[in-house]
Amino acid sequence: MSEKLEEMKAVAPDSFCVTCLDSAIKVLADEGNVFRVNFYSTAMRIMYEHLANNLSPTDEVMQAPWFRPAKEDGRPTRKQRLVFAVQGGLSDDYISDDLGIDIGDIHAKLVKAIDDLSHHIHARESTIISEVAEQNAIVEATATAMSDFLALFADCRREIVSAIEETVSDAAIDALLSETILEIDELANHHSIEDIYVEIVRVKRIGADEIVYEVEGEVSAGLQWGSNSDVRNGDGAEIDESFPFSAEITVPLADIFDVSRGEVVYGVDTSSWHGNDVDEEPPEDWDGL
Repeated sequence: MSEKLEEMKAVAPDSFCVTCLDSAIKVLADEGNVFRVNFYSTAMRIMYEHLANNLSPTDEVMQAPWFRPAKEDGRPTRKQRLVFAVQGGLSDDYISDDLGIDIGDIHAKLVKAIDDLSHHIHARESTIISEVAEQNAIVEATATAMSDFLALFADCRREIVSAIEETVSDAAIDALLSETILEIDELANHHSIEDIYVEIVRVKRIGADEIVYEVEGEVSAGLQWGSNSDVRNGDGAEIDESFPFSAEITVPLADIFDVSRGEVVYGVDTSSWHGNDVDEEPPEDWDGL
């Protein structure tokens, strides 16, 4: 059982999911605990609630083009929230036909698994399951359903990124090159961008009407204090530094691959340069003007 949960950590969307899985793994190791499956169920249900709250807020689900009320109060069903968590406002046809991902009955299976988890969370003396074999059967069913769901979540984003990674990278680089990077500009009298290296491109979020791509990498810059003649005369200074950067590109869901319609917001982290000092300082060997 624990092996499957360990595998799930690799596709977990965030660190809190990993925390939940670690907790579930520790609980399963204690086969002498009569509440083993109950505590496991609690950890897994907490992870589900976390995913639902973060990935499928009720108001956003209701804005999805495919959403149709199926409850009297008009709020999304559990299955609709799971669908939105994976694909946002994208339709099932788009996921299956354009991205080539087999959705199958993964959502329905997870809904049943969540119901089962809830049943074991609210246990009573008469419903406690103490037999390890029976506990393992419950764990196997719910863990498989959650594993399939997380794999679907990861597959959807991976397929989108694989089709557009280079385009998103170029858009982030163009944004950095086309404007003055204020974070670096504040460090010296002059700076020049020498190189931009993209390390990671991911889908950060799929909403009801937009998709957000996230880019992480490193920008190398030449920093100069004093004028060119100061540098030539030894009265100025030049050094090369590299800083991590991140960028978010928001694109309308109507065409998730048309990055030209995207809005780019970026930031460069120069905290390594500042260290513990409040004010920026040039290299020690520069005498100043």
